[in-house]
Amino acid sequence: MKKTDVFSEKPAPSFVMDKSVRSTGYQRFHPVSAAVHLLSCMVLLMFSTNPVICGLGWISGLSMCLLLRRGRTQWSYYLWSIILGLAVILTNPLITHRGNTVLFFVNSNPFTLEAVFFGVYMAVILTAVLFWCRVWNTVMSTDRIMFILQKTLPKASLVLTGALRFFPLLADRWRQIRRAQLATGEEGRGIRAAAAQFSSLVTWSMEHAIGAAASMRSRGYGLKGRKSYTNFRFTGQDLFLLIYTIVLTGLTGWMMGTGALSYSFYPVTPPVSLTVQALTGYVCYGCLALFPTFFELGDMLFWTFLRRKI
Repeated sequence: MKKTDVFSEKPAPSFVMDKSVRSTGYQRFHPVSAAVHLLSCMVLLMFSTNPVICGLGWISGLSMCLLLRRGRTQWSYYLWSIILGLAVILTNPLITHRGNTVLFFVNSNPFTLEAVFFGVYMAVILTAVLFWCRVWNTVMSTDRIMFILQKTLPKASLVLTGALRFFPLLADRWRQIRRAQLATGEEGRGIRAAAAQFSSLVTWSMEHAIGAAASMRSRGYGLKGRKSYTNFRFTGQDLFLLIYTIVLTGLTGWMMGTGALSYSFYPVTPPVSLTVQALTGYVCYGCLALFPTFFELGDMLFWTFLRRKI
């Protein structure tokens, strides 16, 4: 039987039960290994101007978003990402007039091919980072972030996880207040009704914050020598992912540092470099960024095979 909210037949809020997020193969990695891997993919992507690196990051990020949230795809998110990318592509040539290949003039300002290419690059890297951030939000849940930071930065981890949870929780509570007023026939419109809802929301949030703070203090959170239960265990598989990430990140960063992966769109967009060093960088980043996708697909095929044998 599905969990439902008090005054609605809709499923419970996302912080109670999120059906779109499934426990998958990649999500079973240790939080430290998964965090290091995801951060490495995002950092290398953000600091690279090479079109091949950006394309690999975009493909891997999109594929992981679709695999991790295959229960509820939420096509509106991808639609808005496409609209944002198109806006960047169309806006950049109107603002930047650099480049030698002039296509036409707009109010005596050149519309160059190089500016279009750079706009495509900006759109790809922007949407790719958004995809990877969505993967991060799916994999690195609140308990995982708190597990990583609770020993070194206990107060910072508590504030960070509370802040990440605050806005979704606030929105769900506001919807519950409106449904409660609707059920009792006291829902109104206008400034007075909005002020009453806001007052109830703030009071509820403050009471919850005071209770949470008292609970954490009574449990000795942040005290030296305090131990807490966790079901995360660092296994050989996690060690493999950590070493795999460090080696491939180091090789890709080395290729970027030597300039083998450098790329410039102005004044003339050159062809993509295909030297041995550049190909090494492409392969290393491709293996790093596409690892979650292949691991996820392998996990799906493995469980499908096991279910068919039953």
